[in-house]
Amino acid sequence: MVERKKSQFINEDKSINIGEYNSLFNKIGNSTTENDLNKIATDYNIKLVDNKYPRLDFDISRVEIEELKNAGVLKMNNDLLIINQDNLNPIAKLLFALAWKQGDLQKLKQIIKGIEEVEKPDDQKKDALVFYCFGNHLGNPTKYPIIDQHVIRAFNLFKDNSNCDSVRKSDKVNQLDRKNYLNWIWKFENKNADFLYYLDRILFEIGKAVKL
Repeated sequence: MVERKKSQFINEDKSINIGEYNSLFNKIGNSTTENDLNKIATDYNIKLVDNKYPRLDFDISRVEIEELKNAGVLKMNNDLLIINQDNLNPIAKLLFALAWKQGDLQKLKQIIKGIEEVEKPDDQKKDALVFYCFGNHLGNPTKYPIIDQHVIRAFNLFKDNSNCDSVRKSDKVNQLDRKNYLNWIWKFENKNADFLYYLDRILFEIGKAVKL
């Protein structure tokens, strides 16, 4: 996590050092390689490796989702996602059990929808937008980044720091946030998986650090 040092972008009274914060984002915006991002992380004491969120090294295609539906593994019944438990392998059983215990099985609907619509995402969608965007990412990791409250908070604070406290307290993501963030991300020419991974990690940690 980012250390809250006075010389960094968070002051001792927990206010934001706007000049330092903008300087940090300008450095990120001018980065072209993963080495650039690693150096920034070192300079600002940003932890890039987090065992709680190990790196995702796979994608999920629309074809794979269609195959699961055709095989009867996934089906929808009156907007209710049903997963056939008969032929799950051991790891799938464990993950199913975890999602069931957390009450999160139905959240998979929005991830699946995001994967299925990855070629033309719904830019009017409002409900469960973070999960939908995560589906977009799984469907095309080099085009669609992971979008959550932390990266949006970090980005919005850079984009408009005239109302810092409001942005720092925000834990929501809307379509305008998504659009602005994607436009910024798409300006980076490097679509290397390492670069995109470290870019996401830096923004995620910054967003957590500035949260009130």
